[in-house]
Amino acid sequence: MEKEDTIREWSNKKIRGEKAEEEEPEEWVSENRRYSCWLFCVPGLGNKKIFRLRETFLSLFAGDPLQFAKGIYSMPEDELAQLWREAGLDTLSSGGGDVRKNKCFCSLLAARHKRPDEDLQRAQRSGLSFASVDDPDFPDRLRGIPDAPYGIYYRGALPDDAAPAVAIVGSRMATGYGRECARKFGYELARYGVQIISGLARGVDGIAQRGAIDAGGKSFGVLGCGADMIYPRENEDLYRKVVDCGGVISEYAPGTAAQARLFPARNRIISALSDLVLVVEAKERSGSLITADYALAQGRDVYAVPGRITDLCAVGCNRLIRQGAGIATCPEDVLEAAAGVRKTEEDEAKPSGYFKRMSLQEPEASLYDVLDSVDAKDLTTLMEAAGERLHRQIQPSEAMMYMTDLCLKGLAEEAAAGMYRKKPD
Repeated sequence: MEKEDTIREWSNKKIRGEKAEEEEPEEWVSENRRYSCWLFCVPGLGNKKIFRLRETFLSLFAGDPLQFAKGIYSMPEDELAQLWREAGLDTLSSGGGDVRKNKCFCSLLAARHKRPDEDLQRAQRSGLSFASVDDPDFPDRLRGIPDAPYGIYYRGALPDDAAPAVAIVGSRMATGYGRECARKFGYELARYGVQIISGLARGVDGIAQRGAIDAGGKSFGVLGCGADMIYPRENEDLYRKVVDCGGVISEYAPGTAAQARLFPARNRIISALSDLVLVVEAKERSGSLITADYALAQGRDVYAVPGRITDLCAVGCNRLIRQGAGIATCPEDVLEAAAGVRKTEEDEAKPSGYFKRMSLQEPEASLYDVLDSVDAKDLTTLMEAAGERLHRQIQPSEAMMYMTDLCLKGLAEEAAAGMYRKKPD
């Protein structure tokens, strides 16, 4: 069987539930987005309380999920208070059993005085779309976890539920070995139709996503800030490429700045959107290990790239393997686990400089990209072209250092004094 057919057969088995024969009317979906975005933005409410209200609403009123958020906005105050009590929320916040003194309930009442489309329009002005769990566009993989977000903001597209997806995560301060592995796995998996999910962070995450894009594949970034915020700034070019070749996703409101406390929660979304989580490098205490823990709790497979026992960045991966994680020694290991596909002997061998190129980080990667294999370019021209790609200025000393590194790696050569070109494989 051809590998494309194998992936398609595997993907079909992964789709959860039966698809409805008829789609919901578009006007219902559009209306639900307005009200669900409003509900998602009520201060102090949060995912747990929203889901309790939703479960109780559907139970008491035998309601349509697409009418839930609108019902919360428009039902009489006495009915809403009764729903709040039936959901057991009167004892979860200050005010005790008196729902009228419950701060969260009062916040909900106050929010009903503003226009229901105000929050959605704010997101749209930021270039974002919104989907709630009751929206047909909401990813099935994410909908199925116990602590799913009620809604997500995104720019670009959302992952395809019918295609395999692998999360690649690892150290922000990756070693040369880690960078090479991240790019290699991201590139090869994407080349076989696997969607690459990660956090758009510096180090392993971003390198794996660059590899996926270079292979012409799809990649999706899950952020620990608003989906309209670029973090870190050095990955601005990568952010834009990911939007073009996939999408960026966040459960946090537009304009939310990156904060350390937000990142652990976003890791559960990275693992949830994937069928398998691959950890490339991780220290003993690492956010990547939090992602692996979430993956196991969600029933996802976890694989790790082994490292030398003397390397601090390998401690987390080696420990995962000792605890039973799969060993990823090559992309084929992950392909076979995620999609039942193993590369054939017909796949061409890569040129000698392939993996060196794949492991380049910015601004070195952009400096290499703007080189020509025939006509040599001077340092000023290279600085300006690479700086334009990165949307920042590159200093001469910085450019000289990276061009020297490229020459030492055998990827560039100095054709004349201060004139550089790509070195052929």
